[in-house]
Amino acid sequence: MESGSPVDLVVSGGASALTVPNVTNQTEAAAIFTLQQEGFDLAQIVIERRPHADILEGFVIETDPPAGEVVPSDGTLILIVSEGAVPSVVPNVIGLEPEEAQERLEEFGFVVSFGPVFPLDWDDPNDGKIADQNPAPGETHEFGSQVTIRIGRAATEVTVPNVDGATVSAARTAIRDAGLVFERGADTLVAPGSADINRAVSQNPGAGTTQDVGTTVVVSFGKEGAQVPNLFTGGGSDCPDAVTLATAQSRITAANLVMSAQTASEDEYSYTFGNHECEGRTVQQSPPPNDIVEKGSTVVVMFDPVFAPLDFEIYELMPTGPPASKSAEDQFPVFTWEQATQNGGECHDPDPAYSGNIRRIDPEPEEVIPLIDGKYTIEYWVAVNNPLRPSCPPYTPPP
Repeated sequence: MESGSPVDLVVSGGASALTVPNVTNQTEAAAIFTLQQEGFDLAQIVIERRPHADILEGFVIETDPPAGEVVPSDGTLILIVSEGAVPSVVPNVIGLEPEEAQERLEEFGFVVSFGPVFPLDWDDPNDGKIADQNPAPGETHEFGSQVTIRIGRAATEVTVPNVDGATVSAARTAIRDAGLVFERGADTLVAPGSADINRAVSQNPGAGTTQDVGTTVVVSFGKEGAQVPNLFTGGGSDCPDAVTLATAQSRITAANLVMSAQTASEDEYSYTFGNHECEGRTVQQSPPPNDIVEKGSTVVVMFDPVFAPLDFEIYELMPTGPPASKSAEDQFPVFTWEQATQNGGECHDPDPAYSGNIRRIDPEPEEVIPLIDGKYTIEYWVAVNNPLRPSCPPYTPPP
């Protein structure tokens, strides 16, 4: 024998094993007698009755094991006996392989036909198996009736679910359950306190569209941002649509933002004699009011230029203290007044009427005061009758 040739192995059923005789088409009684003649005991023979179109009632259809097979002396043999062409209960073949389902239905005397493919969800376990049958399982029908079975086919395309308003976990589950791939996209800034915080606010592809199984769906979620405040409301006085630096700073800080204060290049509010009320007020902001930005973002605010007072506006004022009507701090609250350190902050004026009053400032009158550390600071010198001090500048009366 050549190497690799097949070899038939015959396994013995034992010295007392029984060989199944051919009893097909015999009556039930004759078949039992034949089996007993071959050594089978009645206790070994199990009768199973099935409908059959061609074999008369009471005659043997087949045996299990079939004729010629060996059964151990203590083994069991099934004798399948025809019931004839009688009504039968339709068996349930859902979930069976097509060949297995056809064979089972035909055993019960039904004629099998295959209908069109039965559409299934993308993950249905009956993909490629019987997914639908008609008549339904459990119904009784005449022998030889037709049963239509349909093979299931899982979908290759699915509908994208709507996850609007869902949490991250819920959106991920819904998308995966639909046969798609979840991916978290860039967060979308939403207003403080919004119901969309940590909730899905957009998705791509969109809800309701049809996509291939396994397509990635990118979902963006709301992230709490900061709302840029309006720096042009509640200004009051002569410039109701603009606020002071202090008010702007307060509003921006309260909104979890940072202010970058800058001085505008032009005089927005047109300074008029004796009125510094609108100086240092807001003239522009970026980003604009109500924009939603990242917390901690910078808001650039332009403030109207602040001009040093004219000499005749301040030369009769005390720096601080009573009487309030003659106090520079009271008359010009937009400025921060600091006495100069040079020469002790004093200058000589021979006229005793001005003693203790402001008679010199830096920056000089009508110069733009720079915004430094959030303040418009004016250094001043007070008049004293002391020739050892530098002379105060001459008083210039108003025109």
